[in-house]
Amino acid sequence: MAHLFSLAARAPGESEIRKWIIENDWLEAIIALPEQMFYNTGIGTYIWIVTNRKEKRRKRKIQLLDARDIWTPGGSEESKRALGDKRRHLTSAHVEQIVQLYGRFENGDRSKIFDNDDFGYTRVTVERPLRLRYQMTDVSKSRFVKVCPALADDIQAIDDACGRAPERNWNVVWPRIQNLIHSRGSRWKSPEQKLFRTIFTESDPDAEPVAAGKANEPDPALRECEIVPLKEDIVGYFEREVKPHVFDAWMDHSKDTVGYEINFNRYFYKYAPPRPLEEIDSDLKRAEEDASRLLNEVMVITRSLTSGVNSKVELRESGVSWLDKIPANWKTLRAAWLFRERDERGEPELPLLEVSINAGVALREFSNDQIENTAADFNTYKVARKGDIVFNKMRMWQGAVGVAPEDGLVSPDYVVAAPTGNLSTEYAGLLFRIPAFSAECGRRSHGIVWDRLRLYWEDFREIQLPVPPPEEQTAIVTHIASKSALFDGSGAAAQRTITLLRERRAALIAAAVTGQIEIGATAEAADA
Repeated sequence: MAHLFSLAARAPGESEIRKWIIENDWLEAIIALPEQMFYNTGIGTYIWIVTNRKEKRRKRKIQLLDARDIWTPGGSEESKRALGDKRRHLTSAHVEQIVQLYGRFENGDRSKIFDNDDFGYTRVTVERPLRLRYQMTDVSKSRFVKVCPALADDIQAIDDACGRAPERNWNVVWPRIQNLIHSRGSRWKSPEQKLFRTIFTESDPDAEPVAAGKANEPDPALRECEIVPLKEDIVGYFEREVKPHVFDAWMDHSKDTVGYEINFNRYFYKYAPPRPLEEIDSDLKRAEEDASRLLNEVMVITRSLTSGVNSKVELRESGVSWLDKIPANWKTLRAAWLFRERDERGEPELPLLEVSINAGVALREFSNDQIENTAADFNTYKVARKGDIVFNKMRMWQGAVGVAPEDGLVSPDYVVAAPTGNLSTEYAGLLFRIPAFSAECGRRSHGIVWDRLRLYWEDFREIQLPVPPPEEQTAIVTHIASKSALFDGSGAAAQRTITLLRERRAALIAAAVTGQIEIGATAEAADA
């Protein structure tokens, strides 16, 4: 059932079913029911109302009804006892409430009306040209001759004629090499020619594009897919979202596919923003009798941070739904332009890393028995390089993300995002754990119940992120590190105070990484 909600890239068969139903205008409504409603399974249930006799007002429309929190404890109205995994039930009043919501066909907190095309997307393949740098070295020469010893004399002739200097125009180098080969009376087979290019060339962004007829040869390593809503002009989207970042890209429309995605979380996820720092500080003061020692430390932090908020910082609207105003000198970019997905495997000797909500990314500890039981699977684990962002697809919306402290292996079900340079991983590691960003991840995640949501790379790459100047990123990271030490050093405090401090730190980080406080002014106030 989960695949009935996902994009075509992850479930092509189910997507075709979904596409067939929606494009024939047979889907009238989807009702999301609570989890734990059935004896043998605790997962949530979705009711699809499909008909070929829609009312006029429902033509080309789909109604989503969120009834996931409409339930009563117990296996049935007659018994409050659980029946296996069935711990919840709907009363007659609940059923009537849902039917009334369906019948009214109105937008509200539980009911939302959409056009059929609102759920449709075109998956567009974006290509970039292959750019190769040719250079012969002793190592590459030895590798080629080892595979094709009969061509050793030809390789020596190429080495003598072309030299060892790097050449960044394969369109010039290869014809010259071919002429040399023909002049020697040699006839290389196609596999040998391909092997030559594989061994003696490397991808180089500064090289000239490799021509293929009247066009350029695409580079499979740089191939990306953009998910463009059906209601949006594809060319306009490409010119706005892709061209400014990769000027040499083009679209391969022969690979275009249309799919439909119905993601309840995107429309019904309710984000509770952090409370104001002033309100949290007030609660901390009221907790003084239970945690006086901790409160003395907290009040020092509180005074410095409160006096460090600078109302004179020039702000602008971010234009991003999950961000508030940001400093005027900050940019916003999609994660696609700040990270690339790393999917490397086959280094079983690396240490194991794990991602947790509380600790981020850390070394994973095993007993000897656990190591023996899992060692056979290490070749399938993903490689994370030091400084990479790693997140758990199923827990990203809860903050299960962090920065890899060293090269290591992570679960195949994790996502590894390698930074491309504009955003420091230390800053990103803090940014990705603030509540507003977690909520955005929740909104973009897929799943039928909250504790089984998954955020895929394709969804993560679409999130718009704030990009402060490099020096401000460094200042923010330094500031948060210094304040976090004071918060984390109070483990003996009462649980109420600890809870408040965690809440305050989240609000502080959210304010810092989104530019709501001036780091320099805060530091000066703390030193005063």
